[in-house]
Amino acid sequence: MFDHAYFVDCIKQLMDELDLLGKTGAFIVMDHASYHKGLPLTTPKDTWKKQDLLEACQRIGVKATAVEYRTVIWAKLQA
Repeated sequence: MFDHAYFVDCIKQLMDELDLLGKTGAFIVMDHASYHKGLPLTTPKDTWKKQDLLEACQRIGVKATAVEYRTVIWAKLQA
C-alpha cells in the first residue's frame, strides 16, 4: 500500500541516491497527495485510551496523573 511510511522510505532512498551522485541544490516537486502529509504513529490521538495517553505524556514529558479525567489529559497533550 502506498501510504505515508512508504512515501518517507521512497524519499529517503531518493535523497541517498542524490547524495551518492553528488547532486546538490536539487528541487523535488510534489503534489498535495494525502500520503505526503502525515504524523508519526506515536503522535497522540483523541481516540486513544486513557492509559495510552498517560504513556504518551510520560514519553513527551507532560505531567499527568491517573486520577485525572481522560479529557484533561488529552487537553494537556494538545497544549
